[in-house]
Amino acid sequence: MLVCGAWLTAAQAQVEYVDPTIGGVGYLLEPTRPTVSLPNSMLRFYPARRDALDDQIHSFPLTIISHRLGELFWLMPCAGEPDAGAWNHRAAYDQEKTTPYYYSTRLDGSLIQVEFTPTARCGYFRFTFPSGKPVVLLANRKDGELAAEGTNAVAGSEQFQGMKAFVYGEFSAPVSVAASRAGAKSRLAIRAREPGKGIEFRYGISYISVEQARKAFEGFSGAAQKAIAAVDTSAIPAAAGAKVVGATALGYAEANVKAAFDLATKLVQAKDVQEVLTLQTEFAKSQFAAFQEQTKELGAAFQEQTKEIGAAFTKAASPK
Repeated sequence: MLVCGAWLTAAQAQVEYVDPTIGGVGYLLEPTRPTVSLPNSMLRFYPARRDALDDQIHSFPLTIISHRLGELFWLMPCAGEPDAGAWNHRAAYDQEKTTPYYYSTRLDGSLIQVEFTPTARCGYFRFTFPSGKPVVLLANRKDGELAAEGTNAVAGSEQFQGMKAFVYGEFSAPVSVAASRAGAKSRLAIRAREPGKGIEFRYGISYISVEQARKAFEGFSGAAQKAIAAVDTSAIPAAAGAKVVGATALGYAEANVKAAFDLATKLVQAKDVQEVLTLQTEFAKSQFAAFQEQTKELGAAFQEQTKEIGAAFTKAASPK
């Protein structure tokens, strides 16, 4: 198993040789803009700027239409209270890291850290605000609508080339939203209700409907939680045990996703291939140990649940 693990670690390291910034400058024609995306996936990402040599970023699109047709929707972290000029503000940046699966940069002046990672139909942004006052601007790139839903969600649509794109997303904390219009486009100034260094935004994209975008989002981060919450503990006494087991398994899954994301952050900061291999070897060891512990705890939980089910059936079968 250790030999196999070492081989897989070495194989995984090959992606670190891929440079997504190659070809990002076009002197005569429109530059090719390599994207952060998974293979054969719908959602693709790059920072909105003239080309790879531009030292300022206008915004971060939620997805890309195609090579020449541009982007859909956009968001941008904001330092302080947004004014009229904030919607067209271009930010200088440094410490940019780009891989096929992860992007990060730091905006000069505000020192806000931006991180992004994609799935097939969903995206995940993480913003770190040194000021402790998270503010994010979200707007239509093309004609469309955006609106707040509940305490931390947004949804909307955008028209392009005779088609429509839809988005549904949620912030990791309750937010207040100030909506405005700029012609046929919506603008949302989004502020965290409580001070804090960071805020996350997870969203789904669809070309069918907002509901499908919501389903894509739920498949990414919320379906399991809803399934666990939906367990009816009144019909079967042992269902309460099943709910606990499900919640425990979900907690493990979320912890494993966070560990993988943290690994991605460390990998892009590695100085050489040897450090990459070291990080991945340590990650493999820690995850193997975590898997053993999780398996042990889940096994114990399943055993307890089995006892409860047996006791419930015995009680039901006993003569009154």
